[in-house]
Amino acid sequence: MLASPRTQMWRTAAAVCLAALAAGCTGPAAHKEADSVTEEPWPGGVECGLEAPARDDGLLSAREVWPDAGRTGRSAHVVDLDRVTCATGRTPAAMRAGSCDTSGFPWAGSPAASHQELYSSGVRRWAYASLEGPDGGRLKEHVLIPSDGESERVVAACRKQVESCAAEVLDAGESSRFLLEGSPALAVSFRGGRVTALQGYGSGWGATRLSGLLAEAEKRGGSLAEG
Repeated sequence: MLASPRTQMWRTAAAVCLAALAAGCTGPAAHKEADSVTEEPWPGGVECGLEAPARDDGLLSAREVWPDAGRTGRSAHVVDLDRVTCATGRTPAAMRAGSCDTSGFPWAGSPAASHQELYSSGVRRWAYASLEGPDGGRLKEHVLIPSDGESERVVAACRKQVESCAAEVLDAGESSRFLLEGSPALAVSFRGGRVTALQGYGSGWGATRLSGLLAEAEKRGGSLAEG
């Protein structure tokens, strides 16, 4: 089981956007690239879940985001949400109605119990990476893997919330990738039966760049669903 709760919890970086969906269970299963310069804490809430190896092939690398950069940073975590530590027996609180604040994603109804809400909403695994570039820019990636039989419900609830924020469609015809402008810029994909989200902090996170990175994250994310 994971370590005791951290005193510094990060409420605004968690990713999801399901009705009652929120950031999952915590645990510092961190992996850093050799040239990493920062260590991001796991997005916070009450800890629950079990650590899993942070698979390099399942999350974006800093080199993919800044291919010509010198010094970059990366911190990655993966947690399996389990019934023993995450189930509370209570109905999860609802998402904050009408909230489209990209920095507050996943808009949990109760930030203090966001991890349990994520589990109750049908997510079994949450993978997260924080990438830092040489120019001070930062990209945060979240991949939510639904439990067996829960994919349709999880994706539909998150998509409904994103569409209610008048998000820009990034893939005309399929309508499975969306962009919400703001600080940070938020791009969300609903492909592959999972939710993939990118938060771009700083400048230079236009629709074209985020759409390309989202496509790469979608390809990589498939391996996170294994096991």
